[in-house]
Parts: sequence; structure tokens; C-alpha cells
Amino acid sequence: SFMPKPFEDEAGNGMHVHCSLLEERGANVFNNGGDEGSELLKQAVAGCLATMADSMLVFAPSYNAYRRFQAGNHAPTVPTWGWDNRTTALRIPAGPPAAKRIEHRVAGADANPYLTLAVVLAGVLHGLENQLTPAPAIEGNAWDQEHGVDHLPTLMSDAIARFESSDVLKSHLSDDFQIIFSKTKQQELDEFHRRVTDFEIESYLRG
Repeated sequence: SFMPKPFEDEAGNGMHVHCSLLEERGANVFNNGGDEGSELLKQAVAGCLATMADSMLVFAPSYNAYRRFQAGNHAPTVPTWGWDNRTTALRIPAGPPAAKRIEHRVAGADANPYLTLAVVLAGVLHGLENQLTPAPAIEGNAWDQEHGVDHLPTLMSDAIARFESSDVLKSHLSDDFQIIFSKTKQQELDEFHRRVTDFEIESYLRG
């Protein structure tokens, strides 16, 4: 199913994106011949981390999508990265140096793949243009190291606010798109807020 969280007691459906960057002759610029990857890889990682919270509305475009971001659901809730670490938001998979890449693990199954790739590439470009440096890579279970770390938006309202105020995404996606996408998602959220759920009926009327 493309529904991100169809069952309460099961992990949801994600859409992981793998991204590498080739120069004009076809060489992977994330590859420096070793396991640690190039400085350009680290800059790209830093850019993706810096823009991750602003991009959350693209990664999680529906009301249901935010059900994934709960403890035990195997979905990242903080902007972290690590070497072949499946608990982090960004994973640098093990493998041949020539295949060095970023695995972006935030988006849900209902995310638009074109928009997802657009904001991932915006993050990569942001990191490269500004020569950003990422925080140290996470070792071990990232979910055990979330205390004191800024979390990603886990409510649709917060994601809308971050997206519509992001200067970085405005510069890459256009002012018009930023406004239209934000307003469309706010309209969708307002409709969900208006509806009375079966759970509310069970809790407050029949309970």
C-alpha cells in the first residue's frame, strides 16, 4: 500500500531514496577511493541534514504520514547520519567506493517521488555551495541518542510552518510553488481537524 501508516501496531511504509553525484565524465564525486567518502559527500550530507526539517512536508505530505514518526516505528525522528547505520535518517551504505552514495530514509510511501528528489537535491546543493560540515556520524542506535537533539516535525501543522517559511526551499522550488503547496496542505489539514473520528466517539460518547 502507498498509505504510510495503515495499521496502528505495525511499522509504516517508507520510500528510501539513494543519491550519488556524477561529474561530467561519469565519475562519482562522493568517492575518494576509500571507505570514508569524499569531502563533497560530507558537504552533501550536511546540506541534507540542514534542510531536512524544512522539507518534511514533502517527505510526509498527508495527515496519516505523521503516524509513522513514533517510537518503535523504524522511521527517523531526528536529522542524523551514519555509516551503514539503518537507525539514522541518512545512511551511507557499505559497498564498493565507486558506488558511494547517500540513502535518504525519511520519506513515506505516499511522498511524490519527483518532489522528494527535488528537495533532496536542494539539500545536496545547499551543502555543496556553502561547504557545510555535518555533525559527527552516529554510532550505534540513533533512537537511543535523541535526547537534547532537535527533532523533525512530527505534526503536519509544524511541517507546514517550516516549509512555508524556508528561504532555502523557496530559492530552489520557487516562491509560487512554496505558497501553493503550503496552502493546499493547510486546506487538507483543516479538513482532518474538522472531522470527528470513530476513536473520539468511542472515547467520549460511548465510553
